[in-house]
Amino acid sequence: MWVHWAERMNVRVDGMDATIDVDGVRLTLPGGVPLLTRLRDLLRDPRPVEELEQELLAANPRSKVTETLQQMIETRVLVPWELGSQLAQLHQQTVVASEGEVIPPATELGRMFREMGGAHGIVLPFAEDTGVSLREALNSRRSRRAFLPGNLTLEQLGTILSLAASAVGDGPPSPKVSGGPPAHRPYPSGGGLYPVEVLIYPANVAGISPAFYYYQVLAHRLISWAPAYGGSLTKLMADHPVEAAAFFVLFFLDFTRLSLSRYGLKAYRLALIEAGHLAQNILLAVSALHLAALPLCGFDDEGLSHAAGLRYPEQPVVYVLVVGKDAAEADQ
Repeated sequence: MWVHWAERMNVRVDGMDATIDVDGVRLTLPGGVPLLTRLRDLLRDPRPVEELEQELLAANPRSKVTETLQQMIETRVLVPWELGSQLAQLHQQTVVASEGEVIPPATELGRMFREMGGAHGIVLPFAEDTGVSLREALNSRRSRRAFLPGNLTLEQLGTILSLAASAVGDGPPSPKVSGGPPAHRPYPSGGGLYPVEVLIYPANVAGISPAFYYYQVLAHRLISWAPAYGGSLTKLMADHPVEAAAFFVLFFLDFTRLSLSRYGLKAYRLALIEAGHLAQNILLAVSALHLAALPLCGFDDEGLSHAAGLRYPEQPVVYVLVVGKDAAEADQ
């Protein structure tokens, strides 16, 4: 068990004796000043009780360390904190780089059809020169919590995806790894597997009906994926202020991909890192167009995945970017 100090407590010292008051409870520690002083130095951040006990005993071998720590926990002078150990264990599961058989991505027909299939897709326009420097885009990037009602254009949506995610460039559209997803993309991916896939929900984009669309990075087009959501997107987004947003970008993972076995459980860690790279690309492209964006991880995980036509929990949405007109810039 990890512990940390209580937020509100009062410590009084009388010679070598210490008295601690916290939330109406008093703990008296006769001769406890040396131990308490050492504990103050050790417990600057949450730590496991076992570690504290060992270090305190090393410095005070004759003191009643175990009993004193137990008293401090019972009186809530030291407060249990389990999250630290849980996160450490979760991270440790992702440390081993490869736990299974390396399977070529070419066997992943589902991903292949998503990337290459579909008929009657919406071909997006490619980016024009925004006239905004990288420095300007970085300095003006802010998360916005107010969107101005109104449609964005297909050109704006196409520009953002073209700059941030599309598989364009001077090289051929061949996979980075044998049998892998097609083409080089403008963000790094562990082993070139590109586990992060993108859905677009255009709530207010001129010329596109609201629905869920899959974004094909090589063709730079949207294909129909799931029908428009019949409920409130605001509710799915945990009541964040997204009512006037123009479109939503959903990043999802497919845990049924056989090629993920190349990295074992570290594949999940690499996928989240990739989602961050891709999100920053989109946020900077939005900034360059003087639009507003709100990155969200607070949403109804299961509800949003089901609404988007994904199998949960095998195909979870892990990140959402909300994009629209900037109400703050309009006020200025």
